[in-house]
Amino acid sequence: MLHCSACQSLETFAHACASDRLHKHLSPTSSIPHSNQARFHSSACGLLASALLRPLTICCLLCVLPHTLLCFIFETMPFIFGVTTALVLVSGLISAAPNLGPQAPTTEEVQGAKSVEDFRNLAIQALEAQQSDLQRCGEQGTCTLANARVRRDWEHMSRCERKQYIKAVKCLWTLPAVDTDFSAAQNYYDEFVAIHANLTDLIHGTANFFTWHRYLIHLWEETLRDECGYRGALPYWNWYKYQSALHLSPVFDGSDTSFGSTGKYFKHNGSLVGSRTVWLPPGEGGGCIKDGPFVGYTINLGPIRPAMNGYEPWMKDQRLQPSLPAP
Repeated sequence: MLHCSACQSLETFAHACASDRLHKHLSPTSSIPHSNQARFHSSACGLLASALLRPLTICCLLCVLPHTLLCFIFETMPFIFGVTTALVLVSGLISAAPNLGPQAPTTEEVQGAKSVEDFRNLAIQALEAQQSDLQRCGEQGTCTLANARVRRDWEHMSRCERKQYIKAVKCLWTLPAVDTDFSAAQNYYDEFVAIHANLTDLIHGTANFFTWHRYLIHLWEETLRDECGYRGALPYWNWYKYQSALHLSPVFDGSDTSFGSTGKYFKHNGSLVGSRTVWLPPGEGGGCIKDGPFVGYTINLGPIRPAMNGYEPWMKDQRLQPSLPAP
């Protein structure tokens, strides 16, 4: 490649530019702030190169371009190196991220649950995730898999466990009422009945139906434990299993570990439920319970809205809609 004197001068300057940038030979006495010195030096390099290049021929351009490119590379190398280093570090952090441990159930998992078993597994998963989160924070929760209360189907409880629960419920009948707002409540058990009956219109058919009742049964469970020494968890009734024959459920089979049965028989016209639009035809009972651990107990509250008003001949035809007026 041909070199003219101007090209050689510019070549010498380009080397000096690169050398100064690499070794930071900017004047320490310069009044330009240190953070701007590199940009100033690069601009000076570019201005001088422009002045020297004006009179040059094409051959000089071919001579200068490699050096100008070299100056640009040296100027931008720290930035490129910094970005590359940052990307490498981020990549390393991502690949080396620790295992976060058990995760709480997602909305999709909860909505996809179909059975009691599914919900039980989701509850265990949620508790494991909570424990893991607390451990990472150096804390220890009071509710663990070892001491968490498990609410079980009444049918799957032993006879001893059922009797312990029934004993605690009967214990509430022996405790005096503490809230004077409900004068008809004669004992602690009655107060739970009164609270539920008094707020029925506010918490039934509303958005807070589930949350309110969950809190109510939580208070019921805590009261059984605190006031009557119950040590188990609140059981539940899997009524869906016996929807076609409720009297066969161990909850209502009339045994000493049940809550009674269909009761003594008396003629009646059945029950109107819901908004008095659904008619339940009369069965083989309907009266006071005649067997089980609650025989002889007196109900002090209710029914607030009686639905069984005695037997009427015009209601004996089960095909007759209850909404029709009596003849």
